[in-house]
Parts: sequence; structure tokens; C-alpha cells
Amino acid sequence: MSGKDLIFKSKEMTTRKEAAGVLRQIATKLETGSINLVKENENVILSIPENVEMEIEAKSKDKNNLTKKKLEIEIEWKEGEAATGSVKIK
Repeated sequence: MSGKDLIFKSKEMTTRKEAAGVLRQIATKLETGSINLVKENENVILSIPENVEMEIEAKSKDKNNLTKKKLEIEIEWKEGEAATGSVKIK
């Protein structure tokens, strides 16, 4: 692959409880070092090294008298990179 290639994407409306359940499943699989993403006829297996870069962003955007909030959790890795820092969730 060269450049940025989208290999999997999922976006759907869900309940807060269901979203939390998916995040728990991702966390469990992340600990094992392998995540299998499945949606309809798509299947992507990610092998995740011990050290990853984690980014958490909270955003707010006002548009047409409505405020849209967004929480993004991104996990990125390159072979041979070491992890730095830590974040606490309260």
C-alpha cells in the first residue's frame, strides 16, 4: 500500500450502552494484540504491536443553533516506535 488507504470504516447510530460495549470489545482485543473487524462482507484483521500511539480528542462545533459534540479515540502504530506518556480517564 502507498499513501493512505482506507481498509475499513463503520459509522452507525447506536445507543450509548451499545457503543460502550463495542469499546470494551475493542479494549479486550487490543490487549491480545489482534483485532478482527467484520461488517457484512468486509473482514479486516489488524495485528497490533506492544507500543502504540493513542490520541483522544473532544470537539465541539456550533451550527444552525445546534451544538455537535464529538469524542475521537485514535490508536496508531508503526513498527519499531516506543510509547510515550500516559493519559488518565476519570
